[in-house]
Amino acid sequence: MRKEILAGKEYIVENDLYYPVNKECIFEKMGGAYRLVEIDKEYNVEILVPDIEFEEIDTGKLNSIGRARLKYLQDYDNDEYLVLIATGELMSHLLSIQEEAEQMRENMLPSMKKEWGLTEQLKIDNQMEWVGLMNNLEATIKEIILNELVYV
Repeated sequence: MRKEILAGKEYIVENDLYYPVNKECIFEKMGGAYRLVEIDKEYNVEILVPDIEFEEIDTGKLNSIGRARLKYLQDYDNDEYLVLIATGELMSHLLSIQEEAEQMRENMLPSMKKEWGLTEQLKIDNQMEWVGLMNNLEATIKEIILNELVYV
């Protein structure tokens, strides 16, 4: 362990990680450290870069709603996406959205089936009509979930 001063700021160096003595930002106050990275060998230019390990995203655990939310964050809400990655909360956020979507679907389905006339009698009398209506109902519910949970 040694002390170094870079750009007028004092750091404690341990295992090639630079820990600021005077912690100024949230990252530093939470114990964040920096790595010294050479960006130009010819002019010997080095900069301190935050030493951050990003959470791995296991897309195998995501259903279509979770993947849609991830894509939306990456494409349209990059700030929120980066905050969730930096705080290690991205995967739990995506799984939470999936769970909330499933609860929403379960709550909406019975009342909408009744509203649309999707009865067991219709299923017996005209199975093709029942299947078509049921597919339309599922698509409608999914669209509502996407608009209220995913694309916000």
